[in-house]
Amino acid sequence: MPVFAGNLEVDTPAVIQLENPNPMPIRMQFVPDPKVMKDSPIDGIPQKLQLQALTMEIQTATEIKCDGVETSWAAISPKTLRVSVWSCLAFGPGTRPLYIPCAGDGPPIDVGRKVNLRIGRTGLMGKAYPQGDVHASFSTRHIKYSHRISYELRAVVAGEVLKFKWDSQATVLPPANDVPPGDPDWLQTPEGTPYETDVDETPPPAFQDAWLCPRLHTTMPSVSG
Repeated sequence: MPVFAGNLEVDTPAVIQLENPNPMPIRMQFVPDPKVMKDSPIDGIPQKLQLQALTMEIQTATEIKCDGVETSWAAISPKTLRVSVWSCLAFGPGTRPLYIPCAGDGPPIDVGRKVNLRIGRTGLMGKAYPQGDVHASFSTRHIKYSHRISYELRAVVAGEVLKFKWDSQATVLPPANDVPPGDPDWLQTPEGTPYETDVDETPPPAFQDAWLCPRLHTTMPSVSG
């Protein structure tokens, strides 16, 4: 019986800047597991993983702390913004399919660049309608506002459906050009710094050409059939 197994390696950014004109990269490739596939009749035969759907959830967490209270930070109910990055159905008939390459068959595919993925204050940029509000990460002496991004991916290989999920912390930076002085969205305290003052007055960064701190995620499916 043919067996197809391996790891999906995904590279996503740990820092996202709102309104950045450059696409947010989401790079991925499939790495077959030679130990599992060594006796499979399809071992060594290139396989195509067709990307069916990719969604991301931008989850926000707000924590507060009051002076004189011994308890730790109290969390407020998180909010989630779900956006569709890619769907073979949503883009309509005639849309060219996207394939996730296997290692050795070519460079990883950058899905973010392929679909011109850009995140703005109201969700995906370029859409005719807003999906929701997205604000920059920040922290003060009494408030922490942070983000976590969850991804869901569905692909098809040899008629079998593969599903993947992963998530990671992310820092969301404000836009470079339209943040007025004193806007609390860009008043940030560096990670690991004691909260000694209410704010750390750091100006908003310029648009980033290179995305900072990419993170590599590995998921491990196994398909037989």
